[in-house]
Amino acid sequence: MRWPSGFEQLGCIALVFACLLAVDRGARGVTDGPAARWGWALAALSLASAGVMVKAPVITVVVPAALLWGRWVVPRPVGIWRTPWIYLALLAVVAAPLGARELLSGGRLGAGGGSGAAVGDPFAIGGGSKVASNLWLAAIELNPSVTSVVLAVGALALAARWRGRGLVSGALRAAARQRVGSIALPAFCLVFGAVFLAPYLLNTRYFARYYVWLAWAPVCVGVAAVLGELCRAGAAPRAMLVAVAVVLLPHADLKRLFSDTAENRAPQFLANLALALEGRPEPRRMAIVADCGDERATRAAEADLERVFQFAGEKSGVHRVTRWRRAEIVCGDARDADLRVRYCGAAPLVVESP
Repeated sequence: MRWPSGFEQLGCIALVFACLLAVDRGARGVTDGPAARWGWALAALSLASAGVMVKAPVITVVVPAALLWGRWVVPRPVGIWRTPWIYLALLAVVAAPLGARELLSGGRLGAGGGSGAAVGDPFAIGGGSKVASNLWLAAIELNPSVTSVVLAVGALALAARWRGRGLVSGALRAAARQRVGSIALPAFCLVFGAVFLAPYLLNTRYFARYYVWLAWAPVCVGVAAVLGELCRAGAAPRAMLVAVAVVLLPHADLKRLFSDTAENRAPQFLANLALALEGRPEPRRMAIVADCGDERATRAAEADLERVFQFAGEKSGVHRVTRWRRAEIVCGDARDADLRVRYCGAAPLVVESP
């Protein structure tokens, strides 16, 4: 929530879940009249349309997810939710603005390959090698969460094992037999986890750590079921339950809040930039470049500036703090710049005019 990309991501995740809630409510509406079912359909379409404006790549998951939810999770969908038309309408609501953007941007949204992706594009579609690389990065990002889950499940399994033989296997079987609507819980976790992760695997520009949040959500449903069954089977002591709760805390994310990272320095960077540019007229083009006077220090500052600029919201973040509207803001390319800002880590920003 402290930087624009994070707000966009969380906001669009909320819209995805709200859209699925509308799909579930409308498809299950046995006691509702036709007007209510059409109301839920319009709500789903409106939420999907809003998601395109918030974070277009994320909201693309809502089409296959809604189709799976309305035709697979809900046992007996009613009314329009039994037909393909509502799902085709969802597809149109999401695809039409993306197609228009593709045309207006000259096809840059679908530029494949790492070198083919335009620098200014927030999302660029790549090939199989990039998908494999992003899949590996997703596994790395999930590693702390998976490790915490394994430790928590292991602790409760030991408690259940201490109480008696067969309790652990019985608890695991009971969790696997649970269902989400008409779908088995393990299938729900795997299918929706894959659907929610798929769009991010195609991004050629970068793989952010928040990309795994949406995909991890359905997996957590299965984890919660396993933990609940192990608690019931093993009657774990309260002290162990407290220890498990501590283990499941997002330690890596909490540590990031207090560490010296580009993400945490981005707000101060914007504040310093606004102070340095105070009173200056809006330029046609402003470049923010790393320049420390020393080649080695400059290379380190370049890598740091790229991350800080990204977490600061890039051009939109600079426009927000300067109240500029039309200025072109670039990072690292000072050609034809009317205004040049020199960055060197913690040193004060230096503003230069040609």
